[in-house]
Amino acid sequence: MTSRILISVVLLLLALASIGDTFVFTLLVVVTIPSVVFVQVLIELLAQKISGKKESRRFYSIIPSLVVSLAILFKLSVWAQPYEIFELAMGSKMPSSVEHFTYQEDSWTDYSVRFHCTISPNDLEKILEKGKFTKEEGDDRLALSRSIDEIVINKRKIDPISEPVTYSYTIHNEDGMDGWCSLKTNPGHDRIYVIYSID
Repeated sequence: MTSRILISVVLLLLALASIGDTFVFTLLVVVTIPSVVFVQVLIELLAQKISGKKESRRFYSIIPSLVVSLAILFKLSVWAQPYEIFELAMGSKMPSSVEHFTYQEDSWTDYSVRFHCTISPNDLEKILEKGKFTKEEGDDRLALSRSIDEIVINKRKIDPISEPVTYSYTIHNEDGMDGWCSLKTNPGHDRIYVIYSID
């Protein structure tokens, strides 16, 4: 039984190791591993009681750890995607102040992603101060791609950004097919609507 429990713990630790946040990792280790081990021991004892003998190869008892490990990996891939999209477009890690993050990806002849979220004005200012984005005074690429009166992501309508201020940057490609990213924010700098597009 001990060796099978050890296998389960290793599987869970390998899955949890993909978590970048130390606090979340610690929390899940404290909660997940004891819970799964408890279920595994329970399966072992029930199987022993039903069969009336000890078995040395009761490897089906590690199924709970396999299921939980796969679930963690799948959930993390889904959970991490917004963070990856934000960092791709903004050039900065997603700050903790970001809320109500909604996005939509499209990929055909090119790749594009649109997202809307609320953010702390201070966090947005820090991102803009890095110089990746340039404030647009005239031509507004975002307005050309979508009316400022309407924001729709995954068929969900979002309140338009009033008195929008637009920032953008060009994504240079070796093949000459440059992409672009455009960010629209309100005067209070607590909402952003971003379009990232590259061939």
